[in-house]
Amino acid sequence: VIDALGGVEIDIDRPMHYDDYYGKVHIHFDPGRHQLDGKQALNYVRYRGGPTADLGRIKRQQAFIRALIEKGLSPSTYPRLPQAVREVFAHFETDFSVSEIIALIRGFESLEPRVQTASLPGEARYINRISYFLPYRDKSSELGAAFFSDLAAIELVASFSSIIDDQ
Repeated sequence: VIDALGGVEIDIDRPMHYDDYYGKVHIHFDPGRHQLDGKQALNYVRYRGGPTADLGRIKRQQAFIRALIEKGLSPSTYPRLPQAVREVFAHFETDFSVSEIIALIRGFESLEPRVQTASLPGEARYINRISYFLPYRDKSSELGAAFFSDLAAIELVASFSSIIDDQ
């Protein structure tokens, strides 16, 4: 999809360097403005090094989604949209209902990006030497309701609650 749109521009604020020779993943970005193709974009949103680790990755992912939406809504991108839409539907699976998808699409009727982001309230914990972020169920439900109040239903699956109860 990124390649079909002609890439996405991102400002990178700090060096990002990581090599995984076994997994054949090599991420190398210097600070500055970058035009990312699909592979580079995937590396950018996957990178979790640096002092903020996973939480920094989440912020980068949010920034990337904003940049992608702005790119998709730019008139210069319109000729590329049919191919991008084909790519999306070839690689997209969702459990959203039709009414939920329509509600999401309505958010873009003005063709002005209105992207809001928030982090779920919760805490980072190690469980069996694996790092988890455990959102607080009640506060997360409130945040979800505030952001998605026009959707047909909000359901947060809280499988982490059994993990917390066992601790």
